[in-house]
Amino acid sequence: MAVSPLNSRIPIVTPEGIPTPEFQRQWQDQRGTNSTIPILDTSAQISGLLDKIDSNTGAVLARSTSSWAALAAGSLNYVLTSNGTGQVPSWQLPKFTQLADTPASYAGQAGKFLVVDAGATALEFIPLPAGSFTGLTDTPASYAGQAGKVPAVNAGATALEFIPLPVAVPPTRQINSGDGLSGGGDLSADRTLAVDVTVTRNTAVQTLSNKTLTQPKINKTLPTDTASLLFQTGASGRVEIGTLGTDDMAIKVSADGVAWNTGLTLEAATGKATLPAVAITGGTITGITDLAVADGGTGASTASGARTSLGLGTIATQAASAVAITGGTITGITDLAVADGGTGASTASGARTSLGLGTIATQAASAVAITGGTITGITVPPNAVLRNYVTGAAWLISTSAADNNWRAICWSPELGLFAAVAANGTGIRVMTSPDGITWTIRASAADNSWRAICWSPELGLFAAVANNGTGNRVMTSPDGITWTIRASAADNGWLGIAWSPELGLFAAVAITGTGNRVMTSPDGITWTIRASAADNSWRAICWSPELGLFAAVADTGTGNRVMTSPDGITWTSRTSAADNGWLGIAWSPELGLFAAVANTGAGNRVMTSPDGITWTIRASAADNSWSGIAWSPELGLFAAVSYTGAGNRVMTSPDGITWTIRASAADNSWLGIAWSPELGLFAAVANTGAGNRVMTPVSAYSYPYRS
Repeated sequence: MAVSPLNSRIPIVTPEGIPTPEFQRQWQDQRGTNSTIPILDTSAQISGLLDKIDSNTGAVLARSTSSWAALAAGSLNYVLTSNGTGQVPSWQLPKFTQLADTPASYAGQAGKFLVVDAGATALEFIPLPAGSFTGLTDTPASYAGQAGKVPAVNAGATALEFIPLPVAVPPTRQINSGDGLSGGGDLSADRTLAVDVTVTRNTAVQTLSNKTLTQPKINKTLPTDTASLLFQTGASGRVEIGTLGTDDMAIKVSADGVAWNTGLTLEAATGKATLPAVAITGGTITGITDLAVADGGTGASTASGARTSLGLGTIATQAASAVAITGGTITGITDLAVADGGTGASTASGARTSLGLGTIATQAASAVAITGGTITGITVPPNAVLRNYVTGAAWLISTSAADNNWRAICWSPELGLFAAVAANGTGIRVMTSPDGITWTIRASAADNSWRAICWSPELGLFAAVANNGTGNRVMTSPDGITWTIRASAADNGWLGIAWSPELGLFAAVAITGTGNRVMTSPDGITWTIRASAADNSWRAICWSPELGLFAAVADTGTGNRVMTSPDGITWTSRTSAADNGWLGIAWSPELGLFAAVANTGAGNRVMTSPDGITWTIRASAADNSWSGIAWSPELGLFAAVSYTGAGNRVMTSPDGITWTIRASAADNSWLGIAWSPELGLFAAVANTGAGNRVMTPVSAYSYPYRS
């Protein structure tokens, strides 16, 4: 048990042998209020005890198992420490656990840290943070044999291990100057060492002799390490010389000690010097030996000498635009591919095959022999004689297959067939004819109001559109006889349709719908809705191969009754020549001209355009309700039909500008017209009349059947 020294004499017992109050208080202060105060038996014992204390100021009274003793006074900062039960205590320097303000018990503190409290006045236990040391599963299993060591992460960074406690580094080191050195002292301040080269001092590393420093060594462990000398200004680096991260010798310089530039590199393997930033801005370099070809030079100091050294011939000095080869042979050339501008062959026949040329390519222009196939796209000047013959004769009636409301007609050169569609009839809303005279009724795919029809030579397909029906406002046929219903992109009132061979696309326009009055299809089967340029009542559409342009016309809208599209997808409004009721449109490749006709207007029911953008009003031959128009390349003639007028429901024009009225075969409501180049014949259909709802002019070819 530890007790405090008695630094002054106090009464211990009264004359009666009872402990004095002063001694009792000191005893209980040191041992607790419940501690029993020993009673001395005799005054002799008390006197002897007091003598022991009095003889050594600052002594401590202590009792062993058999007697009392006075301990000598302790040194500064030492504490009296028990040496076990019944043993006399002794003075010792305090240990950590002997601090007066350490926690009183480890109970309930398992897994916590012992730290100085926030007030820096005592110690306290705090919980370990998440993922702390004691949470590791690979801590050493035992402390046995690890006295004086500390735990540390092992070299593999995989677990903990005990290692000897590192030796503390002294706060300062002393450098002794010794022979040949001056400026020593401890490192509590900056020191400068100077070498006195007048002193000779030999070691295994360096020699200072005759004022010469002989082969000092700066060693590094790996090539990627740095071994260098650094020259400074005001403790800031300016020049560094050495092997800087490689085994090559380098010199680096810096103006500020931060940004460095390499001025010279010497390759360790070759000794080759590299100057990365040499700039010669003037003057003359002389005395340079010609750099050999083997070293990357020309081996000469003149242009002709350089060409000779490099083995160049006279062709080397020729301009690429004026190469003259006067002899020799070119061999070993790989056939230049067609994609590279060649023929891909080394023979004439092979070249023709690579270029996709047929047998006609070898024929003479004066003796061409075509033995089969079809010639298309040939522009033939219109035959004025035939045109006059056709326009000078009256139109002739043909018997219609049924008195249906026939709305549109088109011609298929590949089938040699006219096909017409109607807005009424029970299951018979199609009729066909091989000559425009004899017509046969055909079963329609549905009893919709079919309003327009066109032919695709590339698909070998008729496609027709309607302005009523539920999700089925398209029908197609490969022969004009068997028709198949197709899903329309929307249940709009579709009135016009055209085919573009160049785009491989059908495009149809409608009089109803909100922002979606166009639909397109690549095959006539799958249709996609497109945004229209305006919500006008779009009545007709045609394609110009020469312009690469669809053009559509409407009978409603203010100054915008035309829209065009280069792809059938993106449509642009165009200014119409007048706000007439435009019902039909056609393109003339030979004239390079669109022409449209209307059912309203005063003497101005025709407009034309060379580009689909700028439209010009034209005088119509009569103020009839013009509804359909077609072009004949062979005759060089536009022909238009009307559903009003007295015996004058046809007009024609060779140029789209000047129009002439023609006698119609009957005053029926003529709505659609088409041209057959093979028959030399226009054919028109009507929605009124008794068995006579088809008419044609005479044939341009004077066929007996239509002359």
